[in-house]
Amino acid sequence: MSKHPTRVLFARVGRMKFYCGIQKGDEKPIGGGKHNEDNIGHELYNFRDVGGILYGYFQPWKSDTIPQEEITINLERIDPELEQGNSLDNVLVVFVARHPRGGQFVIGWYDKATVFRHFQPATQSMSREDYSYNLKCSTADAVLLPMSLRQSIRVPRKDGLGRAHVCYLYDRGRRRQFPWIRAALEFIGGYTGGNLLIEPDEDEQQELAALVDGQRLRRTGQGFLVTPALREALEDYGVKTAMVHFRQSWSSVKDVGATESFDLLCKSPGRELRVEVKATQSDGGKVFLTPNEVEHAKQNNVALFILHSIRVEEPKPEQYLLSGGSPHVLSPWRIMAQGTLKEIVTYEYKLNRMPL
Repeated sequence: MSKHPTRVLFARVGRMKFYCGIQKGDEKPIGGGKHNEDNIGHELYNFRDVGGILYGYFQPWKSDTIPQEEITINLERIDPELEQGNSLDNVLVVFVARHPRGGQFVIGWYDKATVFRHFQPATQSMSREDYSYNLKCSTADAVLLPMSLRQSIRVPRKDGLGRAHVCYLYDRGRRRQFPWIRAALEFIGGYTGGNLLIEPDEDEQQELAALVDGQRLRRTGQGFLVTPALREALEDYGVKTAMVHFRQSWSSVKDVGATESFDLLCKSPGRELRVEVKATQSDGGKVFLTPNEVEHAKQNNVALFILHSIRVEEPKPEQYLLSGGSPHVLSPWRIMAQGTLKEIVTYEYKLNRMPL
């Protein structure tokens, strides 16, 4: 994807995990507009693959006095040079959703998408019931971010997505130059991380590792049971500590965890090092790795930075104060020679036939 696309559209939708139809624990879009409070938003199917194609939806604006079929997308604000037509190709459509703890963030995107001026009626072959759509994209050109990365790019309400569910790149023929837009486009242009469309179990692997780690801590009496909020705090603390460590011997140390399958990229003239960071309350004798992290360590020049024995306090529920910790560094990290891998297996059980 081009890092500087000329046709861009930001669209706010309700919050889901997979956007692939009704599933247990992921039944409907949350937020995104008044319609979703009592009804199921049509973005329910935005990332359901239908023969290599995604059919997407967002509500550009809403009026109680104007019929739905008359509500349109302003294609001229995506491309001011458009002279006529009811569709526009090669558009980067960036989806934004509100986070349950506040704020709104990029959750995924369609690249090289077709945007329709009017809502399009669904056909039976699209597997989206009778829910209309106004976006179309090849599945190969779409990314749905893992849940752990859905706070990477914040989208403000002011100069961003406020009351309207759409933000166009052009206003009165002039391209908007807000910092958050540049940050979003740079993030998307350089993104090489996970994609729930391709690896739908990626979040489950991370959750499983956290669950095993939490059970071990509880069993040994070390620290707090690992929750998503504590895991995020530990990761952030570990990365910041590792950056201080590697800046002593590298001229540039950058946090790339939001876009890469490793955490830090260290550079000095003529050399480069990738760093995987693990932070734990335990003694550090055992850490948990995702399949992507293992494969990356096997094929690249990587260091492993483990910050262990971290002290944790919880003055308020879900608010953690971290301190201390002892670093242990393997550089270079020879993953097969310096430790032992044990695969943690989960199973997906698919019925041959759903019961009636």
